Amino acid sequence: MQSIAHRLLQHSVTAVVGPHGTGKSTLLTGLVDMLRPQFPAIASVQLCNPECTGWLRRHRHRRSAARTAREAQTSLASGGWLIVDGAEQLSRQSWSRLCRRICHRGQTLLATSHQPLPGAIELHRTGNSAELIRSLTDDLIAGATMPIAPATRNQIDGELRARQLAGVTNVRDLWFDLYDIVQSSHLSGSDR
Repeated sequence: MQSIAHRLLQHSVTAVVGPHGTGKSTLLTGLVDMLRPQFPAIASVQLCNPECTGWLRRHRHRRSAARTAREAQTSLASGGWLIVDGAEQLSRQSWSRLCRRICHRGQTLLATSHQPLPGAIELHRTGNSAELIRSLTDDLIAGATMPIAPATRNQIDGELRARQLAGVTNVRDLWFDLYDIVQSSHLSGSDR
């Protein structure tokens, strides 16, 4: 993470790129914690995809997202750091305007996006593999506040083997499914 932080400090517009649920926001949180002392002010915006259908709704959503990002950037002091989580919600034109304003005011912009952003230096590309998913799941289970019974652990291992993990792009959704397995075993008393 140190090398990512170092690169971020060298450029005014940067991005963490990757599919949904692969750890972009988690990486962002770590970077903010690490670099907070380096910036006089930090503004953060999280843009969410409301699953808009229809051209008009998508257009309105993009306008609203652009307004939210612009307001955060405008309120930020010169030399400050703007974080935009979900920059793919911005139109290409809104993104370009935001970048120009950032550079003009001597600010730093870090965004997350599902795809590369024009003019942004890609700091890191998130992704996953079957090995990484298994390793992260093992770490999650090892750090659980409630002990996981061997029978439940076997269910989790079986679920991981049954899935095509190489094709899984959303680890968060996978973990929600595994959480349901743990919860149902605790509720049914099979962990006793």
